[in-house]
Amino acid sequence: EKGFERMSEAADCENEEAMLFVAICYMYGEGVDADMAEAIKLFKKCAKKGNDTAMFYLGECYMKAGKNQDIYKAINQYKMAADKGNLQALCQLGVIYINGNVVSRDSALGIEYLTTSANGGYEQAQYLLGKCYLDGTKGITKDNDKARYWLKKAADQGYEKAKNDEKSINNLQDYIDSFESRFEKAQGKRGIETMSDYISF
Repeated sequence: EKGFERMSEAADCENEEAMLFVAICYMYGEGVDADMAEAIKLFKKCAKKGNDTAMFYLGECYMKAGKNQDIYKAINQYKMAADKGNLQALCQLGVIYINGNVVSRDSALGIEYLTTSANGGYEQAQYLLGKCYLDGTKGITKDNDKARYWLKKAADQGYEKAKNDEKSINNLQDYIDSFESRFEKAQGKRGIETMSDYISF
């Protein structure tokens, strides 16, 4: 609480880092009672100074404001933050356009946003991009090579969910490689011509 008080005093003096800290505390109710209106006020002050982190969190506030949710204000803030290279905002936009729950689905645009964020090193975007290629749903073409690449990227950064999925896809590939190897041996020994002949043999 004393830390919050000190940062709150600094925020009153327009210290940008302090304003962000206090705004996040109000947003999540950490060290103080949650107050979304106060969080939005402080995030707005920071955003006006060109702070892309504040723009992202302002978007989060609008997206999670319950009955006062304003999706289009949220997306606008995400886009402003993304234009400044904010990796979290790029990732969030990717999710929004791929899911198509609050806007018309545009999987190609969503993948573009996710890829930009992933290339920037954001592990959550790397994981989500890997999952998109692994699952091959919502208009996205399944691609195990791309899935493995991005899941490994996320796993290498310590993203736990990615570690599990990377292990699963590697196990699947090991099974496929083993199956194909057995098929090639069977071709030579038994005169089998096609995979379907081998499966039904």
